[in-house]
Amino acid sequence: MKKLFLILIFALSAFHYASAQLPLPSVSLERQNGEPIDAASLVDGEIPTVMYFWFYENCRPCILGLGWIYEAMPGWLNEADFRMVAVSIDYSESLDKAKAIVEEKGWSSRITFVYDVNHELADTLGLNGGPASLVVDKNGIMHPCTFGYEKENGIVVGVYEDKIFEKIKELAAE
Repeated sequence: MKKLFLILIFALSAFHYASAQLPLPSVSLERQNGEPIDAASLVDGEIPTVMYFWFYENCRPCILGLGWIYEAMPGWLNEADFRMVAVSIDYSESLDKAKAIVEEKGWSSRITFVYDVNHELADTLGLNGGPASLVVDKNGIMHPCTFGYEKENGIVVGVYEDKIFEKIKELAAE
């Protein structure tokens, strides 16, 4: 019970900035090829944008979640139009490994990958772990969606993909 309480407190504090339903902040991120990009430019004002926060180092659920989301996307896109952005919150010493797994798995064919090398976006959002997601609506307003992962019998079985997809459909219909 104490563990569940601590997880709940941690999850509730995960997106203190985003929970105020503010616009995505304008901070500098890095593309897969190393070029800079402004976080706010990842949202086009026409379709919802999912922001999935992950890190390579010590987060197996983050990596598994990327694979599950990648596999689910074709079906999701048949039901709702959206953009998927994966934001790595790895520290600089893990950045090359994070970029390498993206290339190795071929995930960038469906997902836009950016890297929060200086933790500006994560710090602004009050994000202190992952996997986590938020969906930015057509008006640029952030809607916190998920934090953490699901386990059954000690095995990671999901990153709340169903909740992510429900939020996509809800905001795409607006």
